[in-house]
Amino acid sequence: MTLDRLSLPGNRATWWVLGTLAVLLPFGLLIGHGAPSDETAMGTLRFQVRLRNVMWRMTQIGEVALREHDRRGGGARAEPADDDVAGTSESAAKPAQKLAGDATSLPKTDAPKTDAPKAEANTNAEADDERRPRLRETPATLQRLAAGREVMEKAIVTLFDHTTTAAGQELVVAHAIAVDAGATATRLASRLQSPSDAIRAALAATAANRGESPPSPLAMAVTPAHAVVSRSDFGDGWGPFIRERVRARVHALAGDRSGARRANAALSWSDETLLPLLYTLLQGLLMAGVFGTGIWFFGALRVSAARKQGAAPLNWLRARHVGLGDERPYIDDRLVPLLGFGAWLMVYLLAGALIRTLPGPRDAVGFHVLFQSLSGAVFAAWVVSSFSRTALPLDAARLRPAASGVSPWRASTAALWTYCAVLPPMLVLAFVNMLIAELVGLSDAAPHPVVGMLLEDGDPMQLGALAVAVVIGAPLGEELIFRAFLYRALKQHTRVLVAAVISGVIFSLVHMSPAAFLPYMTLGIAFALVFEWTGSLWASIILHGLWNAVVFGCMAVITLS
Repeated sequence: MTLDRLSLPGNRATWWVLGTLAVLLPFGLLIGHGAPSDETAMGTLRFQVRLRNVMWRMTQIGEVALREHDRRGGGARAEPADDDVAGTSESAAKPAQKLAGDATSLPKTDAPKTDAPKAEANTNAEADDERRPRLRETPATLQRLAAGREVMEKAIVTLFDHTTTAAGQELVVAHAIAVDAGATATRLASRLQSPSDAIRAALAATAANRGESPPSPLAMAVTPAHAVVSRSDFGDGWGPFIRERVRARVHALAGDRSGARRANAALSWSDETLLPLLYTLLQGLLMAGVFGTGIWFFGALRVSAARKQGAAPLNWLRARHVGLGDERPYIDDRLVPLLGFGAWLMVYLLAGALIRTLPGPRDAVGFHVLFQSLSGAVFAAWVVSSFSRTALPLDAARLRPAASGVSPWRASTAALWTYCAVLPPMLVLAFVNMLIAELVGLSDAAPHPVVGMLLEDGDPMQLGALAVAVVIGAPLGEELIFRAFLYRALKQHTRVLVAAVISGVIFSLVHMSPAAFLPYMTLGIAFALVFEWTGSLWASIILHGLWNAVVFGCMAVITLS
């Protein structure tokens, strides 16, 4: 059924030019953007450092488990530990516990200890605690821990060498201090042009913990370390983990029990809340990946069996759902889909420009992204439904369950199966893309824009709005544009797989992330194929939302840690 709708005024050639410009303009802006700005580079570095912080904290849990395994299997005789060989100390192996020693056991003081010898005297107990005997560790354990620490410290030095800004270099030094790479931190800090008071205070704490004094160029000048870490702006940009670790140590060295408790409580909250959430997500991904590998394996067996029987190899898969079939919902007009696609891109950009010009706070990023996503999708749907002589838009897009004959439950199960099946190839392609990016010099490309929004540490309302935009708004809008309009229009002129690949390539290009081109393209193809398989756009929307939810959860844990 075709319906007469609005006619495009004027010359169609003019509309072709306008539609093409509307599509190409965003890509032109990307090309003209050139090298990343200092702000973007700093955001990338902050994310890399926080990712390394989380990885180090998870490694410490593994080390504790490894030592416990050795204790049970190799006897319980205690002997002195060589921290230079074993890697991190036992206190470092438990980041949220007694980071600066037990604050309640510190001697009472009337004022913060600002003199380095006095601070060292106050921390003799802590130094002894750092060097106290530990359970015997096997040579294999010592070798693994030493190798891991060597790799970590080399990575810190490499990151420092690739950082050109003073603020970025200080952030890397602070990271080294937080992960107990004190010698590396002191060596790198000596290369800083003008170390800030925050770095000097952190170095004073880590040197005192090792029973040493920082080199004179890095020693505190006038302001006591305890006063520095008590400032509200201390460690801005370092991240909660680094900031609170340094605070805990300095407060403990100064005899400030309440300050040390507060810092340790913040770290404990992170370890007890954020890290378990990350473990759950990673374990879920692991299980989904194993299940997805099984899907590919048994699917290959069924295809082989079908071929031996002379049947079509994928009939068993097609029989699960009604699919899209050969339906041609859109009239043979390539101009209107182009205009709808261009309208989506342009309105998204214009909405962002409008927000930047309006008076008011600029930190409401969650609501801004949600507004941009919905504005682009609604306007694109209006353009296509107004100027395309086709069936009712929601029926053509297969949004209404009655139009597809697929219940939301069946669409959800199909999306879950597809999610598991996509994980194994995605991991391989992500690794391949990483190698290609390093070869062509894209390894330092900026992270996803959502990471930058999360790094701003917005309030819970903003984070909630951002989550809604990422998990609900973006899947609804993008699936309506790329699958319901673009893919279905392409499919009317070519084969299913070709249309899926073309729509997947365009989907990846629109995300403007060359360092993740292959993963985005693979996702675009998977979204199109699950839409084709089930015949319901809700299957691709749910799959898209599930993928975004897991990625958003991982990024949120990393950036908020």
